[in-house]
Amino acid sequence: MDAMIIEATRTPRARSGETGQLAKVTPIQLLDTLYNDMKQRQPEAMEQVESVTLGCVGGLNEQGSNIAKVSAVYSQLPHDLTGATLNSFCASGLDAIMVAASRVAAWGEGLALCGGVEHLSRVPMFADSAFFLLLPLARAAVLPEERADAM
Repeated sequence: MDAMIIEATRTPRARSGETGQLAKVTPIQLLDTLYNDMKQRQPEAMEQVESVTLGCVGGLNEQGSNIAKVSAVYSQLPHDLTGATLNSFCASGLDAIMVAASRVAAWGEGLALCGGVEHLSRVPMFADSAFFLLLPLARAAVLPEERADAM
């Protein structure tokens, strides 16, 4: 079975930070605007969605838990759909699309919502203080300015 994109949308973009235009909007509210947009464009299709797959690097605080499933429940999508959130660093959204397409192609899943969510005004980059980033050689692999210090 082939997987096809039948509709696409995105949130507005704005400068991040406490004074950014979207700073008062939560990540789940951003997703809600996307889901509502899709409900208006594809009302019949949205009733048949079987899964939501989202990539999210900063999976904590307002983006924590399983934001794919939580946002679907918040937006009153069908309660029996599955939700999966994955972290592949910068490729998270793209990987979410590939996972959803694979589920459609390999398992015959019907309709899937997929993409990525990252709200840097609300959950800043590296907010998780990941243990990986505390190791000097790991930091050097990610942060070029620290390569000289780690060697």
